[in-house]
Amino acid sequence: MTATEPQVGQHSAALRLWRSWSYLYITLGVVSMLMYAQTALLAPSTYGGAASASLGADLIRTTESGRIDVIARGVKPLGPLARAGVHEGDRLRLDIRWNDFRTLATGEIFGFTRVAPGKPAHFALVVPEYEGHSKDVQNYRFIITLFDLSVGLLLFFRLRGDVGAEALGIAFIAAAITSNFPSSPGWSIFWITVAYSGAALTPFLILAFAMSFYGRHTRTLWTAEKVTYGILLLGLLAGFAIGFYSNYFAYTAPAIRLSLALLFVEVICAYSASVVYFARGYATASGSVGARYGMLLIALLLTFCLTAVQTYSFFVLKLARMDPENPLYDVNVVLSLVGPLLFAYAVLRHRVIDLGFVLNRTLIYGGISIIMLSAFGLIEWAVGHVLQPQGRNESAALDAAIAVLVSLSFNRVHNFVERYVEALFFRSWHENEERLHRFVTEASFITRAENLKAAFVNELARFTGGAMVALYLEDREVDYRAFAGAAPFPAGIDTDEPTLVAMRAEHGAIFPADTASTLPAALALPMLHRHELLGLVLLGSKPGGDGYRPDEVEEMCNATHQIGNDLHALKIDQLERESEKLTQTIDRLKYENAFYRRAGVLDSDRKPDGPAPDLKVV
Repeated sequence: MTATEPQVGQHSAALRLWRSWSYLYITLGVVSMLMYAQTALLAPSTYGGAASASLGADLIRTTESGRIDVIARGVKPLGPLARAGVHEGDRLRLDIRWNDFRTLATGEIFGFTRVAPGKPAHFALVVPEYEGHSKDVQNYRFIITLFDLSVGLLLFFRLRGDVGAEALGIAFIAAAITSNFPSSPGWSIFWITVAYSGAALTPFLILAFAMSFYGRHTRTLWTAEKVTYGILLLGLLAGFAIGFYSNYFAYTAPAIRLSLALLFVEVICAYSASVVYFARGYATASGSVGARYGMLLIALLLTFCLTAVQTYSFFVLKLARMDPENPLYDVNVVLSLVGPLLFAYAVLRHRVIDLGFVLNRTLIYGGISIIMLSAFGLIEWAVGHVLQPQGRNESAALDAAIAVLVSLSFNRVHNFVERYVEALFFRSWHENEERLHRFVTEASFITRAENLKAAFVNELARFTGGAMVALYLEDREVDYRAFAGAAPFPAGIDTDEPTLVAMRAEHGAIFPADTASTLPAALALPMLHRHELLGLVLLGSKPGGDGYRPDEVEEMCNATHQIGNDLHALKIDQLERESEKLTQTIDRLKYENAFYRRAGVLDSDRKPDGPAPDLKVV
């Protein structure tokens, strides 16, 4: 056995353990979502709400050492607790110690003992069906939770094999596990534990992804960093075990409070370490990698804000659950959507979105919307005051006519707004495209193919700001041969290379990274003539590492197609000239052959006295 075999075995065992744990949380996430869906969508009448949401008072947990009770605050005069005899400030000891964390079922018995003021007295009430605004919001919250779970599953299975990306996917899955559905007390403590464990693990799973991403794109991780991560993870497990003991037995002590405080510090450390990794990566990286670091940093800060909101709710507002009655509920919902969305985009996309292009489209379509809506409103106002339609049918007909008129003018408005927005805010883009258009127009007047090829390569390099450009045309020996030097691209490309196959199938520009291609190119542009691929252009990344905007890709694709047609036309012209010369040569040879035959040269060894007369072909 070699020295490396135990390491491989240990690595495989750790990977199997990680995958087993991951599949367990995926199963819990899916089951939790199905039970949540049953409550939120299929059987909403079973939802009695959380204790503080459905019983007409906020149940605030006590913090002194010993048995944990709840204090009734904000008791509603006609609420279930008030009707049962509970007053503001009463200290209650719940029969089921974690009932203030549970989602209650409609019709179940909620029992408690009022331990202060006065003599202890036991009460019991029937949980009513919740009638507050939260039922509709619960459906909305269900959609957000489903989104987080879907993002996690997509990341885990789409990037399976990348343990860092898998960890990020499990972070969203674990965070999506919920206990927002009625269940028996035993099952409720199970789901509460799983849900809170997922919330506690999320920052550490994100840190695992941050370390993996940093190690892959910036530098190799030090052993000390990995050991520190392991120590933080062990501290998390210990702190969570103590926290579970405290919740299950409704008991607290100075050591338990210290443990919970340390657990909170560990969560802050995990998030802070992730911020440091992404910030250092953003500071040292450039181009698309730097942009991905920046987007991951923004997504992480939004996720950190989500945890900060939940922590503030727990420690300051004394509200352990993020129910619709919680004043921070809407903020929590928005952050639960935006953070995972940015994370998923930054991880899954090979090319980070160009914010300039987003701004361009936003201004254009925002301007179009304002003009169209204003025109519709003004026309409708004018029609109403001038024509004064009588009756609902006549008014509806006029509205339909106005809508058709406005829709027919959409293209004209779009072209007008796009032209002036780009001229005002994106002049450099407009001028760059105009120069490319002018080159394409003038290219049809270049008479030599070699000159046209060189000029086109130089123009694309100028248009892209200095990107590497290689032009390939069909060749009998190597399928597609590069014009002049093609480094770092190959001198020849096989006709069945995946990028070329994709271009034939899609008849458009192809990003080689999206195929099984090994070409070191960022973009490939085809030269198509009917269904035949005459040639192609390979482009490297821009010098700054920025991605190619959709409008740039479209302009270069159109230019490549036109230049391909021009080169094809020049090739046809050359073939016609060569064919004409060959025809003339054949005619001359035929004439000479006939002349020699008439002179009898072909039938004897003597030579003619003089040369055959010149043949002039008219």
